[in-house]
Amino acid sequence: MPPPEPRRGLWRGLLGMALLLALGGPHTLEAPSPRAPASPEGTLWAGCEELERSPEGEPITCTLYSDERPDESTLRVWLPSGVAEPVVSLDGVVITADTAEVDDGWGLILHPSHGGRLIVSGHVDGSWKEFLTLDIDYRPRPDKDLRDRLDGMVGDHQAQRAMAAELREELRGDIEPSRRLLLTRYLYYVLHDLGDHREATEIAIEAARLARAQGKPMAECSSAWSASFFLGEDLGDKGRAFEVLETMCRDQGSLPEVELKGSYHRALLELAEGRSSRARGLLQRAAQVARRLRWPRWQLTVLNPLVESLANQGRFDWARQVLEQMRELEAAHPHEGVLGPCKSESRYHRKRGALAFREAELHDTSLEPAREYWLEAREIIVDRTRCPDHSSVRDQAQRVDVDLAFVALERGELAVAQAFLEGIPRTTVATTTDVRRRLVQAGLALARDEVETAARVLEELEVDRRQGKLGDGIESEDDWLLQLTWARIHEQRGELSAALLALNEAQAHIDRSRGISGVETDRHAAMRRKSSQLLVRLLLEHGLLHQALCSARVARARGLMSLEPLLEDRARAETFERSRAKLFEGYKWYDLRDIPIDRRMRHEAEQYALETRLSAQSMPVECDQLPTGSSGEASVLYFRDGEGFLGFGWGANGRVLVQRLSKWSIEDSPESLAEVLISPFTEVLEGATRLRVLSPAAMHEVSFADLPWQGRPLGEGLAVVHALDLPAIPMKARRDGSAVVVFSDPNKKLAHEDDSLRDRFQRWREGLEAKAFDVTFLGTPWELPSHVSVTDVLRQTRGVELAVLYGFGAVRPSYYDLLSAHDMRPEPDQDGFGVGADVLTRSDLLLEMGMVPRHVILAHCDSAIVDAYGISGAIGLAQSYVQAGAEWAVGTVGDVSSKSMEIVVDELLETLPRGASVDDVAMALQQAKRELEQQDLRDDAARLRLWSL
Repeated sequence: MPPPEPRRGLWRGLLGMALLLALGGPHTLEAPSPRAPASPEGTLWAGCEELERSPEGEPITCTLYSDERPDESTLRVWLPSGVAEPVVSLDGVVITADTAEVDDGWGLILHPSHGGRLIVSGHVDGSWKEFLTLDIDYRPRPDKDLRDRLDGMVGDHQAQRAMAAELREELRGDIEPSRRLLLTRYLYYVLHDLGDHREATEIAIEAARLARAQGKPMAECSSAWSASFFLGEDLGDKGRAFEVLETMCRDQGSLPEVELKGSYHRALLELAEGRSSRARGLLQRAAQVARRLRWPRWQLTVLNPLVESLANQGRFDWARQVLEQMRELEAAHPHEGVLGPCKSESRYHRKRGALAFREAELHDTSLEPAREYWLEAREIIVDRTRCPDHSSVRDQAQRVDVDLAFVALERGELAVAQAFLEGIPRTTVATTTDVRRRLVQAGLALARDEVETAARVLEELEVDRRQGKLGDGIESEDDWLLQLTWARIHEQRGELSAALLALNEAQAHIDRSRGISGVETDRHAAMRRKSSQLLVRLLLEHGLLHQALCSARVARARGLMSLEPLLEDRARAETFERSRAKLFEGYKWYDLRDIPIDRRMRHEAEQYALETRLSAQSMPVECDQLPTGSSGEASVLYFRDGEGFLGFGWGANGRVLVQRLSKWSIEDSPESLAEVLISPFTEVLEGATRLRVLSPAAMHEVSFADLPWQGRPLGEGLAVVHALDLPAIPMKARRDGSAVVVFSDPNKKLAHEDDSLRDRFQRWREGLEAKAFDVTFLGTPWELPSHVSVTDVLRQTRGVELAVLYGFGAVRPSYYDLLSAHDMRPEPDQDGFGVGADVLTRSDLLLEMGMVPRHVILAHCDSAIVDAYGISGAIGLAQSYVQAGAEWAVGTVGDVSSKSMEIVVDELLETLPRGASVDDVAMALQQAKRELEQQDLRDDAARLRLWSL
């Protein structure tokens, strides 16, 4: 089926509107029906101050204020792709709309000058349709005086207290219901500004109840969101905050504006609970709605926590790009009011500091960039010519001071850390900031060997939690840090058992807080590393070598473990596969950018929904479940312990060697690298025939098979394998003797090699058939265009003995692509194998547990990339195939030329026997490397990797 005909361009719609307006001035349309549908699926709209509903629940009357600020006295509408020549009329007269093309649809900004029946309509599939019908109630703003007074008293506590007293006095009287709602809402605004968060929360909840009783959905939801925000951010009572969101705003799924704002407030709570994937999904959807509605103020509001969500998942490049987009939006649409410039200037530096801090923690690098950004933010916040004396500004200052104290503590600058802590008044600090302040205070005491002082700080914190003074206000990461600090206290007291129990609780907390799917692992990589570093150090200090090795291996395994899909997960995955196949039908061999954006976004939304609905139970990992090693096998594990790298070496005889490695650099010569990384384990390697390498991300560019050993490359004497070191997955499907070769060239980048590719593919078929393989081709160089899909690849390779994926790597299109530039560096979990209009990714394979091919050759770029910021050292397709049950997989760790890939596949298919073992593949791969080196393709040779368990 060919791709659908593209929608008519923007100029065509503008021409149609211009003609309507030009035909004799105001143009009267035919009178509308008594009541048209309010908003067909896909139409977005926002901007009403309040809504009145019909008896059937449809919004029919939209209130706008006639004296409102220009940016706010606005209706915003977005119409989906396929609509042509949109027209807006008010009481039958066409009115001008500010129209722009957004996300392959129409973004309209309307400024009605009076009340009346407003209709938005346009052509779809050759017929004229109405997309939005509202009665506009245009009236003066009832709270203008109150609003102006509140804006004018920012930072003036005396005036605010006086206003609160006035509001209370009037509320005691017998007043009209709408006036009571209005005054109640302003009372909680004032109380919150005064820092009385608890009473402000209760009054906001009362305002939501009043609004519901009066049939005012916008006021109800707005008050509920305020109450939720106060509970979650200021009081730390996230359980009740969720309850308020669930029970006090009935329109979350029916009104686009409510969906946008409600998603934002729910995402804040999800973030605080450590569920970054769920938060990210909510925020990306909210950002999409705000962008389509051309609503920069809400775009900025939503993108702010999205930066944190992306950083929590290790997507630092993406987070920085979102942050820069925010800066551009703020420059184009500056904040109004006295707090606006302060927020804009300080937020950028605070967020950059937070990104630099989390990235340094994950990479175990310098915290200096984070410190510099936070110092700049602090300079802005404390400058009263730039930021007023306001409760929110004081909260920001306190958070920055705690962050700077933590950095100083990590850098060993104890006096500096103490000075920042002493500048924070304990009486006014927000709950979440106070928890972190006390944890830093305990860490500072430990650094000074004041063990009992540190213990008293934590005991007081625990007492406050038990007494409910913190709500549930110890956030996910702080709760983990609390347990880790207890472990350090027990370590310094010499209490090994108590320290191990505390570390076990810290690890259990990481497992509990991973959220609702396996995609949460990035969030906790640094936490897991710190826990495991302390645990390994404790065990080594007490001479427990085997236990230390066990802990290091389990920590690494937990960084890789995915959840084995349950039956309902498999059913969801199959539903998603069917939906994906239908969605991209007809686009299989076109450039990704040619596919309508709304289709790509639907695909990404369904993929995200699938991933975040997977089982939440972590699979337990014990040492006796990990590979035990066979005769002649040696293993080396490189473990970062905070001071550098430790190397663990062991063989089948059970002997364990532990060595602290000298400093090294990827720029060192192969001889120097071999001296540091291999020579300490000579005793383990003697007599071995296979070496399993368990390396971290920092070593992903080291080609261990090429390091010199006993006068020749290590891979010439040993079968060198990069190992996942995970429990084996039993195969549920097995088709011995079957081979599938997948060819993908969606952008025809290999077209100039058509003749040679055809000959080569034919030779591969003949060679495999000569070995008694039943060969299937999915896509071939001589049958273009083809209609291979990811679904086809997954289904037709299930359980086969050999699968070869030949073509190009790709990056899966995502929501984020639509939030920022397209030319970003790919991030882990986005790299995959380009199959026409879609991309085969890690997530697809982990849903195929036990049903993947036994042996896999991935003949494309970046097919065995590594986790650049975690501790697992593995994340790509090659590793994912092995994790899902394959015996071995060959892949690459960078760009490799098509010529090199042809040579590698030639060598492997020609020399490997049926049922090839890992050792067979290692030796065949070494022979392919020699051929590449002889043709001056040494760099490509160094990027080849063999993965197994």
